[in-house]
Amino acid sequence: MLCVALCPFLALGRIGCLVAGCCHGQPAALGIVYPPSAGLPPRLAGVRLFPAPLVEAAALVGIGLAGLALADGPAGTATVWVLAAYATVRFGTEALRGDPRPTLAGVPVARLMCAAQLAAALCLSELVIAGHPTRRIAVAAAVLALAGLAGMVLARRRRDPLSAPAHLDEVWARIRSLARTAPPGGSDPDTADTSAGVRLAASWGEYGLHVSFSHPGRPVSGLPHGLGLIPLADTGIATHVLVPATRLPNPGLKKHSHRPDDYHQIEGLRASGDREGTDYFGEYSNA
Repeated sequence: MLCVALCPFLALGRIGCLVAGCCHGQPAALGIVYPPSAGLPPRLAGVRLFPAPLVEAAALVGIGLAGLALADGPAGTATVWVLAAYATVRFGTEALRGDPRPTLAGVPVARLMCAAQLAAALCLSELVIAGHPTRRIAVAAAVLALAGLAGMVLARRRRDPLSAPAHLDEVWARIRSLARTAPPGGSDPDTADTSAGVRLAASWGEYGLHVSFSHPGRPVSGLPHGLGLIPLADTGIATHVLVPATRLPNPGLKKHSHRPDDYHQIEGLRASGDREGTDYFGEYSNA
């Protein structure tokens, strides 16, 4: 019963995380805009963030109710259920979080802990409930070890260092710096580079700061999402975004600014954009 009782306790803790913003989610169309007092990175100021802690809190309530129904079964059944179910849920919700997460060998530590917790639940199930520990535990341990190793390899291959929170913070700092010096549209843009080799080019337009991202060896299409921006175009050479002036230090174009969540003008610009021509980084065609 102790594991079952921990579920509402943990759920309330996740509600606290939701209110404080300490375990915030990724930028999304549905979610919460936190005030400056929450202490989020500047790139997330005024950006709607997915309520990842709320999803986890709801899951914990459901796990606890199911565990309560299993409490009258064989000893240990509810404990195994809570351990296995929460490990599965937390493994999935880890991908929804947007705050910096500690990693080990390229895999979030929380996910490694979830794998260990699931393995412990399976072992407990064999030792306490099934009563046949030796052979099946050995087979399960071997399968879990191989699956974990494969998962670590895949995680390292799929990891995008350009979308890491620390690099996104650096990109946003470069954008804010360019906003102070960028020329109006039609002039040669100001450029800047990040430590990871991303080239930014920026110029002011009627609706905000037009920024293009490029990298010599990696796709940059994930950067707009991490910054809470809508991409205008992806030319294959560069990804173009429009940063509303209200999110930036703007020296003289505030009369054209729009609210950060007013995407209708941005969608119109994206729909009416040229399908071929040139950008800051060369020829392109969207056909």
